[in-house]
Amino acid sequence: MLKATRTWDEETGCLPGAAVEPGTRLSACLEAAGGASGVVVSRDGWTARLARERAWVAIPPDGILDRARDVLDGIAHERALWEGIAPAQEARVLALTLLLGARLGAPLPRVPAEVWNRRMAGLAPAFGLRMAVPRLAGLGAVDPRVAAYLAAELGSEMVSDGDDLLLRIRPGLKQDDRLVGLVQVGNAVRLT
Repeated sequence: MLKATRTWDEETGCLPGAAVEPGTRLSACLEAAGGASGVVVSRDGWTARLARERAWVAIPPDGILDRARDVLDGIAHERALWEGIAPAQEARVLALTLLLGARLGAPLPRVPAEVWNRRMAGLAPAFGLRMAVPRLAGLGAVDPRVAAYLAAELGSEMVSDGDDLLLRIRPGLKQDDRLVGLVQVGNAVRLT
């Protein structure tokens, strides 16, 4: 290998001037390119093309959805950056992150009932919820930060129906994009 970008060096560990080890991803990619001069080939997520006796190897960028998911995962995991902000603001950031992730196809995280009840007891006042929050009796429900955020923004009341917990949605808000990933039941969404 003659030249490489700094990103290539960091992501692959294949440094310029180093021998190409047989049986590696780079070796397989170069062999495939050698058999199809001028044609871009893909092997194990890398692409290569042989042109004028030189091989060009690249790692194609992730798709835009993959990059967006990576950003959302980073927001959710970098809680140290949130230190010092109010619990309701922290919960709002995480809720929006999780809801946007749901729009991109990720499942909404769920927590066991005991955890939900304990966390929701602190989140309801932090969000200024004026509705009664029933105690969750079922196995678990959507993350309480998401539930509290949706209740504050879109909800009119939470109702318990056996092991199910429903959030009734205020009139005119049933089609709100933030409700994606939740099962709608009439004028409510199921939180369990």
